[in-house]
Amino acid sequence: MTGDELSKRFGWWWHNPAKALRRAFNDKSYPDRSEEAIKRYVWPEYQRPAFNYELASRHSGETKYLLGKPFHRLTAEQMSQVRKVWPPERRPLRPFHFFPYDETPDVTKTLSRIASRNDLVLSSAATDRENLVESTTRRAERMRELEQNHAQATGWTAPHLFSFNLRGCGDQAIGDAIGDHVAAERLRMDVPPPPRNKGRANRSAGGLSFHCVEAFDVWRHLSRGEAEQVRTHNGSPYAESQKRAAARQALSLHEEWIARVTEGQSAASRGKR
Repeated sequence: MTGDELSKRFGWWWHNPAKALRRAFNDKSYPDRSEEAIKRYVWPEYQRPAFNYELASRHSGETKYLLGKPFHRLTAEQMSQVRKVWPPERRPLRPFHFFPYDETPDVTKTLSRIASRNDLVLSSAATDRENLVESTTRRAERMRELEQNHAQATGWTAPHLFSFNLRGCGDQAIGDAIGDHVAAERLRMDVPPPPRNKGRANRSAGGLSFHCVEAFDVWRHLSRGEAEQVRTHNGSPYAESQKRAAARQALSLHEEWIARVTEGQSAASRGKR
């Protein structure tokens, strides 16, 4: 049984989280609703809540979802509820910072000088604000178009300004972060890697693994012989010991969920008195 067949059979939506979560965040309150935006900005915030929710929903040995449906089928409000119970882990120190064109010192200095002018007369605060937002949006779109055209024509990105966190991060962490940034730039500029590097850019950048959740499903719903033969997309097996460890963790997470929900309900009741 292939990884795609397993994913379809057991509903492992986290194999493509950007596509799965797009429905919940597909309204006008989110300015960028593309799958790439979901992958870069939404998924890191909801990865741990989603993992804990899916695993806790298997605490009884069967799959009984805490809120009645898989995480990716919840509304954005329900996802936020889960996130309050299991917030994302504290993010590590940022190894380096990339300054976009509108954050570079020259541009910032110019904007500060304009803002401090005493002779700047505003005819209408609301209108000026709308015009400023519109002009800034057009400028950002134009700059991205120019950057992309330049990168696709020459293979080079536009010049960047970087600041490295030398005290807080080691060389390896900085190097890994630069690699992630290069991969993101390739995607943003739509410039594929050279043929000799084909396949490398598609490797997972890490993050929270749902492997134990998958092991739980495999060993619960397949025969022992089938489970022993199943392999992940990269050839790793699903060990029965992983299923047992997942079951223990699922029970602990479910108890934590019940405690937090009960606590929230009690607080709400006290507030109504």
